[in-house]
Amino acid sequence: MSALLSVPQYFLDHLYSHAVAHRRWPSLGLRDLAARELWQMCRSDCPRARANLHCLAHSAWFDNRCLKLLRAQPDIKFVNIGGGLNTRFYRLCQSCDWPRFSWWDLELPEFYDCKKRLLPPLDHYCLQPFQAHTLSA
Repeated sequence: MSALLSVPQYFLDHLYSHAVAHRRWPSLGLRDLAARELWQMCRSDCPRARANLHCLAHSAWFDNRCLKLLRAQPDIKFVNIGGGLNTRFYRLCQSCDWPRFSWWDLELPEFYDCKKRLLPPLDHYCLQPFQAHTLSA
């Protein structure tokens, strides 16, 4: 974990993967400007992050599914549960003229504070803490 931000290592590896994806694996077509900015904020606390091609391939596949859904239903509401420092909302916004969709980011309390400090408040984006045992309620 990062001492300053209390960011778990696997979140940082995921974030780093997205930050360098366009440069290291341009064939994936994954250009993640938000991940690059977040990585700049976190990298001094984690100089040994590792890029993961499998994670990026999964992200590109899932982003394409979300974009297909957005073309059919531009006002859709997405719910991301426990996604860590996931920047998918920002990547999808990069692909839209003006985002009409909304994004609810539900995060475990131990990671909620970290995300709240790092991710700026935006229209169409809501970050909420949740307890795993009360999720169904």
